[in-house]
Amino acid sequence: MKHVAKWITASEEITPEWVLSLNIPKRKPQDVNPVDHKVILDLVDNAYQILNSRKTNLPSHLQNINKEEKDFSLQIFNSKVKQLRMTRDEIIDAYSNDKQTTIKKSVGTYIKFDSLSYDKFLYNIDVVENVLESLKGYHKDVAQGVKVKFVGSGDIKSKAVYKTSQDTLFINSSKVKPSGNEYAGLEYVIVHELGHRYLKMHPQHWDYDSQEWATTKYSMVDSMTGEEKFAELFALSNWTSKYPQYVDKIKKFEEFLKK
Repeated sequence: MKHVAKWITASEEITPEWVLSLNIPKRKPQDVNPVDHKVILDLVDNAYQILNSRKTNLPSHLQNINKEEKDFSLQIFNSKVKQLRMTRDEIIDAYSNDKQTTIKKSVGTYIKFDSLSYDKFLYNIDVVENVLESLKGYHKDVAQGVKVKFVGSGDIKSKAVYKTSQDTLFINSSKVKPSGNEYAGLEYVIVHELGHRYLKMHPQHWDYDSQEWATTKYSMVDSMTGEEKFAELFALSNWTSKYPQYVDKIKKFEEFLKK
């Protein structure tokens, strides 16, 4: 009974902020039960969603919807906490590690969530941070403070994807390598995904999914969000001189951003 009382007290202290302060690897520590590890990974995802919903800049007419989503995410978080069979102190002991799996740099914050070596993690940070540091203007503004999560091919198939609910850029760590800014290269893809983040941070009130904004073949892809034309123009506009065939649309695109 004493152990149960200890668990109840500890569980009350498990908050989204506390969970995100930990260094939780994707790979299960040796002494942690697989069920508990899965619950903790779910808690991390829920915590990102909760904290992200608190700082969103949604228009006033969408604030109630956002509050409902936040409350629902918090309910899920609390129900997951009740599934844990580990105390708060046991979690700290199990996941203590001298090697930080979350590292904050001048532009981005980087999270290790793959099975590659720690040296590879540090290498990948340098590659992506250099890309982010090279940006200017509104491209740079939307990159500042971005969370970058290195994952494996089992998590995403593409080079990168922006997860709106977590305000996090997922990057397939196996595909990270120094590259130029050629179309569809890693650097280009990162800026494209930052275009999705721009829309989250700065909601637009014009039809950016209209056919008039079509540019590359990928801009024709139908997505759930209907943001691919915008994201492609966001990326193309970072290297306007390389894409003279789209210069008029890029200029018009930037005029709309200023409105």
